[in-house]
Amino acid sequence: MYNNAFNAKDWWKMGEDRFESLELSETAQQQWAQAIEFFKYYDKDMSGDIDREEFKPVYKSLVEAGHKLGTFDQAMTTLDESRDGRISLNEYITWLVNIRVLPL
Repeated sequence: MYNNAFNAKDWWKMGEDRFESLELSETAQQQWAQAIEFFKYYDKDMSGDIDREEFKPVYKSLVEAGHKLGTFDQAMTTLDESRDGRISLNEYITWLVNIRVLPL
């Protein structure tokens, strides 16, 4: 479905220059910061990742905002690249970029 052209894990490894490498507008930077804060808000147990239950309100919010994500199970399958039943911040950001919710 998505070609995973962007990989947040690799991007994060770039160090302090990672945000400069994206060359984002101020608005886009705010969108990225908001996406990260949104993830942290729903990480109720503060484990650094979110499980299926924690992802449900995230999915619902994105669908209500008009994003075409397919079914909940399709989104989970696409998101959970490691197949461990949990969504890491890297998986989440990669997914948001690849479905064009976050600009690059």
